[in-house]
Amino acid sequence: MKTYLSHGGGINSWALYLYLIEQGKIPGEDFEAVFVNHGTDWPETYEYMQMMIDHGYPVTVIKPVNKYGSTVYERCLNRRIIPNRGRRWCTKEYKV
Repeated sequence: MKTYLSHGGGINSWALYLYLIEQGKIPGEDFEAVFVNHGTDWPETYEYMQMMIDHGYPVTVIKPVNKYGSTVYERCLNRRIIPNRGRRWCTKEYKV
């Protein structure tokens, strides 16, 4: 069974990733770290993710496909809505 690490690009995700390497749990064919590029992270997050990938830490980067736009910003503009923590559509449509 394959194990996935939902990698947010931040310090906690990297700490867990490096801990799993240290424990001998990864890398392996049955493990995959996944980062969702939903277009709303800080530019430094994307730069840091690329730097880590370039240094040999494999992370699969996926970009959501949504009929209203490929980023949260595009969806907000196209639907004329604002993000709402209570509705949780960002997580449902762009992260999961």
